[in-house]
Amino acid sequence: MGVDVGNTKTDFLLCGEDGEILAYARKSGANFQSCGGIDMTLKILNEGIEEVSLKSKVDRGKFVTYLGMAGADREADFKLIEKALSKLRLKTFSFQNDGFVGLKSGTVDGKGILITCGTGNTNFASDGEKIERIGGLSQELGDGLGAHMIASKVTSAAVRAKDGRGPKTVLREILEDKLKMEVEDLITVNLRKFDPVPIVVESLFEAVKQFDVVAFSILKDVVEEINKIAELFRTKLFQKEKNVKLILDGSFFKNADAVFFKMLQNYIWNGYKVLVPEHDPVVGAVFLSMENGTREKISKQMAERIVKEYLQIVKRKKG
Repeated sequence: MGVDVGNTKTDFLLCGEDGEILAYARKSGANFQSCGGIDMTLKILNEGIEEVSLKSKVDRGKFVTYLGMAGADREADFKLIEKALSKLRLKTFSFQNDGFVGLKSGTVDGKGILITCGTGNTNFASDGEKIERIGGLSQELGDGLGAHMIASKVTSAAVRAKDGRGPKTVLREILEDKLKMEVEDLITVNLRKFDPVPIVVESLFEAVKQFDVVAFSILKDVVEEINKIAELFRTKLFQKEKNVKLILDGSFFKNADAVFFKMLQNYIWNGYKVLVPEHDPVVGAVFLSMENGTREKISKQMAERIVKEYLQIVKRKKG
């Protein structure tokens, strides 16, 4: 079983030894730092594990499990999480920060660079032996990416243009048309009932299509931050490599307009192979759990089967 514990959602995926998917479940975010504490994390994990156990008719005591845990940042976090996970009655479990399973999910062999831009931002890289991490703590502690952070730049630019503190931009008109409210009214929105971030990010790309200078400036900041992170990892791990996988994962990248990727490719080192996985990081957690169970590297054919079946399951759920 692979589990991807995020801020907004938690995915559970159970596979047989042959790669057949036996059960899948999705629950709410279970990062103990934001969901209400470690007891709430355990509650959400128990609910998800019980659901896949019932669906697959396999007892949780047989689950070899790998978890990607948002919130696993400091040594104290790892100790707290390990103690909590030991209460789940699993056969075995291992865990790492959720960014690490994203790296595995996108590369399969675990070699490359991962930069995420979902709710927040986490960055990992590995050359197959050493593992490096940059950032992933919070905006206040240095993170320069994350859909919520980018959305705040968009709304800030819209308000500043509206009241005269900032340069002219079409962002305000686009935002207010899509949101059906004045941009200042976002301060009254109940974020538990309505998340405006996807609409705000969509508005950013709409403004780019209209050749809005402010929108291009925001995207330029994103591209420059990606390049800074990637180059730091390349200096540490891939100085002799000529073809380095650069995995971009998270809602911002998955919904980005083609113009963003054109800007990125024109700016970064031409030796990066940029990949945006269609599947979710929980698949990487399954890969890691299978390798822990068999002590063998997962084959390309096995990985392709799991990804294909997973995408079919997600497509059916959305349909």
